[in-house]
Amino acid sequence: MDSGFEHAGTRRRASATAATALIVGLLLATAVWMFDGTPASAYDQYSTDQTDNCAACHGDFRASGYVSNADGVAWTGGASLHNGHRTNMLSGDCNVCHGTLKFPVPLSSSAGGTGFPAIGCLGCHGRAEPAAGGAVKAAGLRQHHYRSGVTLCVTCHSDANPASFAAAPETVKPPYYFTPDAAHPSKPTDPCNGNASESLVAPPLGLDNDGDLVYDAADCASAAVEGPTALEFALEGLRPNPSRGELLRVAFVLPSSAAARLELLDVSGRRVLEREVGALGAGRHVVDLAAGQRLAQGLYLVRLTQGTNTRTSRVAVLK
Repeated sequence: MDSGFEHAGTRRRASATAATALIVGLLLATAVWMFDGTPASAYDQYSTDQTDNCAACHGDFRASGYVSNADGVAWTGGASLHNGHRTNMLSGDCNVCHGTLKFPVPLSSSAGGTGFPAIGCLGCHGRAEPAAGGAVKAAGLRQHHYRSGVTLCVTCHSDANPASFAAAPETVKPPYYFTPDAAHPSKPTDPCNGNASESLVAPPLGLDNDGDLVYDAADCASAAVEGPTALEFALEGLRPNPSRGELLRVAFVLPSSAAARLELLDVSGRRVLEREVGALGAGRHVVDLAAGQRLAQGLYLVRLTQGTNTRTSRVAVLK
């Protein structure tokens, strides 16, 4: 009798142990998939707490008084990113961008607004890319960031590097750029911004759809009439100048992806900072040469070199 109970207890304990092992195994497998698997995107949502992901650079989506990172222009009427999109462009159709939950906001899916496919932010910030077989991708947006010195996207997206992926030209419309309907009379329709629909809340620049740092009409004219043009090696400018020592944006043009470097030299000719930039590829670029380092007060020389080509410019750093 006792022996039977002992055997039954042993079997129950063995079953419980097996069940526990199975659950733990499933949890571990899930963890491995989540943390070691290849993510669908570098960021799958704008932010998780209003301060990370895209918000780390562009700010809380709902904060009023948004100022464009591209041209430093404040959005009309002190609009937030949220109201600029929802109220000014989409006439209050929240489902264009939102899914079942209002927050967090996914970047590539939504509930689908009236007449809109359910692809969220990708509908205006992505395009059908011939180099990806016509798939709708945000290659142009990623290349815009890449050429501006924000290169983290390339860890998950090879199309972020202009040297490895040819983005569709500026003239190609994003999926949401169809003729406005009665429910969305102010939505953007022209990737060349000829009707100013892209710059509705933040003139004068619209969107750099193909990520080459050339905007709208000028880029469309080049794509439609002149075709690809040769880029000229250039050091275009330093901002701010004078600098306070923690930010030094350098704008420059590379005609090819050959090795190139930016250097910061003090008045004695000593190299203070150096950055290899040839990997950014051909095109216009903006990088922060200081990259968070505190520069001492003084006069400096910024030098850009690629092959036999060299350009220099002066910058002052104040306290």
